[in-house]
Amino acid sequence: MSSSFLAKVFSILALFCGAMTVNRGEEPPPAMSASAELRKLAGLVGVWESTAKYRFTPKGEIFDSKSVDVITWSPNQQYLITDQRGLTPEGWKNQLIITRWNPAKKEYALVLFPPDGEIVQPTMIIEGAIRKTLYYRSFGGRLIRSEITQEDISPTEYKFRSECTDEGASWVYCEGIARKTR
Repeated sequence: MSSSFLAKVFSILALFCGAMTVNRGEEPPPAMSASAELRKLAGLVGVWESTAKYRFTPKGEIFDSKSVDVITWSPNQQYLITDQRGLTPEGWKNQLIITRWNPAKKEYALVLFPPDGEIVQPTMIIEGAIRKTLYYRSFGGRLIRSEITQEDISPTEYKFRSECTDEGASWVYCEGIARKTR
């Protein structure tokens, strides 16, 4: 999907959602607050800068990357929104990540809108100071499993590691550290 197509879709959705909130002269409903589970991620709200080493294939060269994540609450506090800009071998790329709590499955549901247009839907669980995210993504007709672990070092720093599995071969896809700057 082209970015212009997605922009048009989001514009139409925004207009539609705006039209749905008009209450014909009534007061707007009270603001919602985040669920207890989503509030566990409140410390992530802010600006994070990270550095990481990537290996895109099991025997690939190491690529040094950096990124900036701006994490905010949605207006109704039912979602965390991450606007991410990262350095890739092709240059700087943006992606958007939306996170919410799924009470039916007792896990966090994420939706990633990466630059290539293929929407990815990971899940995440929290175990103490560790967040574990699992997702599958197709590359060249193959399905690759990715598991990302983020471990809090302090309220303003965490380390992360991603491991991938492709056709039976596993490797460390990336390792890095993120620091909260604001």
